[in-house]
Amino acid sequence: PTMAAAEPARAYIARVGLEKLLSTAVDAVVRARSERPCRDLALHLSAIDATGDASGGIPPVAIGTDAESPTRLQSRHVLSAEDLAQAAVAVGATVWTLPRVQSLISLFDLDGDGNIDGRELAEALDQVALLRQLLPSTEECEFEAAERAWAGDLEIAPPDKLRLAMSNAAIGRVGPLSVAQQRYTEQAEELRLLHATAVRQNAKKQHTTRIEMRLGLVAEQAKSASSALALALTKLEDTALMAASSIAPRLLRDCDGYEAALKQMSEAEPEVLEQISRRAAQLANRGRIKPGSEVRVVENGQLTRAMVRTAPTDADGEYEVSLWTQVSTVNQQAEEGFNTTRPRIRTRPRVQIYASDKQRQQLSQQCLKAVASRHALTGATDATPPSPPPTSQEFLMLLYADASRTIPQLRALATVVTQRATGVRATVAPLKGQVRACVKTQDKYSGDYSRLTDLARMTFECSRLSQLLQVLEVLTTAADFEILFIKDRLMGAFDSSQTGGYRDMLINLRSHRTGHVCEVQLTLSPLLKIKTSGGHAAYSFARMFLLFEEEINHYEGGLNAKVLRRISCGMLRSIECRFDDELAPLFDGLIEALSSPSCVLSSIELKGCNWPKGRTVGELLAPLTRAGTRMRKISLGDMANVCGELPADFFEACTLLTYLEIDRFPKLGGTIPKTIGKLWAVREIQMWGNNLEGSIPAEISGCVALETLGLSTNRLSGPVPEGIWKSMPNLSSLSLFQSTDELYISREGAEALKTRNQFKKLKLPSIRDA
Repeated sequence: PTMAAAEPARAYIARVGLEKLLSTAVDAVVRARSERPCRDLALHLSAIDATGDASGGIPPVAIGTDAESPTRLQSRHVLSAEDLAQAAVAVGATVWTLPRVQSLISLFDLDGDGNIDGRELAEALDQVALLRQLLPSTEECEFEAAERAWAGDLEIAPPDKLRLAMSNAAIGRVGPLSVAQQRYTEQAEELRLLHATAVRQNAKKQHTTRIEMRLGLVAEQAKSASSALALALTKLEDTALMAASSIAPRLLRDCDGYEAALKQMSEAEPEVLEQISRRAAQLANRGRIKPGSEVRVVENGQLTRAMVRTAPTDADGEYEVSLWTQVSTVNQQAEEGFNTTRPRIRTRPRVQIYASDKQRQQLSQQCLKAVASRHALTGATDATPPSPPPTSQEFLMLLYADASRTIPQLRALATVVTQRATGVRATVAPLKGQVRACVKTQDKYSGDYSRLTDLARMTFECSRLSQLLQVLEVLTTAADFEILFIKDRLMGAFDSSQTGGYRDMLINLRSHRTGHVCEVQLTLSPLLKIKTSGGHAAYSFARMFLLFEEEINHYEGGLNAKVLRRISCGMLRSIECRFDDELAPLFDGLIEALSSPSCVLSSIELKGCNWPKGRTVGELLAPLTRAGTRMRKISLGDMANVCGELPADFFEACTLLTYLEIDRFPKLGGTIPKTIGKLWAVREIQMWGNNLEGSIPAEISGCVALETLGLSTNRLSGPVPEGIWKSMPNLSSLSLFQSTDELYISREGAEALKTRNQFKKLKLPSIRDA
């Protein structure tokens, strides 16, 4: 039976499959023969015939292009499933496995010989043309399915492809309007200067009035452009908030999924993840670093900005670095930077210092010869003509040529790696799209194309951590490449929030033959599965609107309706509001925004604000409690109207807090909940200047990462728990002085305190017998 007579769904699948398979085959031919794609679909059967079963000398068969010469479609040349599957592999279309191709061929194999010849291929394409009229397009089916899903589920949004198109349109509208406004503004300024000159020189009236008429027209155009630009910016803001609101819950779910998947893989192969990070550091963290260079080091389990102060004289010595620090002292000038009055100095060996230098491309000798040949056409006599500037279109064109010449080397590398690392799947991607490459360069590199290092790229997909370690080792011995840089996004210290929770490893390799820098991505199958199930679209939205950039997701200033909307839609991840008079009238709006399903806030600071009378601290902490392990920093201080008590469930839920400050609230009473011991990751707790009473719970010893504890000026009583001395090895600042003498240190505690010598600050109550 023909395809037209087949069951519609089966016929539709066959049509789409045939089109994709033929497109893959044509791509293979074009690459193999360096021919330009034909305007009509044309397939050179002899170029794809890997099995070599054709009777020789058969010319290429043009498909669907010559109805007048059907004999051209009567070729005895046949294509087997193996031929087409190998053609797909040649261009990286690994989805076309042999069984899948065999299944597709069976739909078009009229004579049942297991192959497709020219006649059968022509018949199949005729049926495809008919099906285009009888069946809806892929896009039509997608939108009908989207309509049904949207109508039946309140959480379903319109298709990602549609929303991405709208977002691109909103972004694209701003650029031309901005240029137009600038042009009209500059024109108006030039005309004003011209008019002033004409008046000063007593020019004739017809000249001055003509300038005035032109100035009035340009001023109107500038005003119109400004209005249009303001409207476009408002639309862009609305679009960004719409995107943030739709992707925020998905990003949160994906973050949890990524973390759970990586934890499961790590538990299945203990210590392998640590081995990967150690090996990556050994390979990447090499070479001398100059004093004054900005780097990153691991501090308290996180990658932290630092600056090199001094370098060792020998390779095995240690560098002295200064961490980025914020200093805030009462009645003193605020400071931040690497060189404050209270610098945090650390020493680290080279292998523990992560340099942030971005690799730059150099054009190959072959490209430079092309530059010289073109230069000679001008008749110039320069011995060595200058290379095109890295911001020019010529540089980008030549860079693409180098990338194209590097692709065969990447394919050869893929073969070597997959042979030595069993079970690993390698994919050499096509060259990066030119539009995306240009947009990325303008957005991230200020138009400098030499910083593009991912035009040529490939991916190794590993199902286990041990496979990834194997791939890393094979890459170190690759004959045609050298490792320049490794970005280890699998290490625990990497903040994965900037990638939507996704983790992988990015490696820059430089080809010895072309000198071109390419990118190799080492991925893990369980994480990739989450990303391809919808996470990549969310990441695309976030990248488009810079939602991972601190300048966008962090806010410092007073509260207003726009800020609350950004919190509610998931655009802001951290806010800092100090001495704000708008907190009281916007308090309910803030609680509502924090309670939004799209809210992703993980850090909040409110200090010196006009807290509304009669409202409790528990009202603000309730939505933060529901946020749970998302919260990292809570800083509330110096607000006299805050009342109520500390809720026990807050400490039980927010177990990943690293900083907690609730201080200078004279109306805040009650006791310190025993659940405070659940904060195993917290490094600083400040609860001084409140009206807390009762004892310090012994459970506080569960705060094993604590470095600073401030509980002074409360009404606490009883002995200081001995766990403070025994279970907190990093504690270096302790303030327990009280307004009463009911809190004390036992003799045993005092003896334990003698063994600790790392304290920088101590404010202690009396010592007495229990």
